[in-house]
Amino acid sequence: MPTLTVELLNPKARTILDGLADTGLIAIDKPPKQWSTYSIMELKGLGAELWKDESADEYLRKERESWDF
Repeated sequence: MPTLTVELLNPKARTILDGLADTGLIAIDKPPKQWSTYSIMELKGLGAELWKDESADEYLRKERESWDF
């Protein structure tokens, strides 16, 4: 099933999508009634545990070796 991810919609667009979902024409996960605003700085360190054992230089070397020219 195709998925459209929309993070921020104006109120009119949300009303239209909610109406379509209520009729069963589309399926959506309803967003919260109150949207919060976040700073990009809140992402600092996110996923750090995934990269803790990976050297940036080694990662780039492996990536560049995988390029097919």
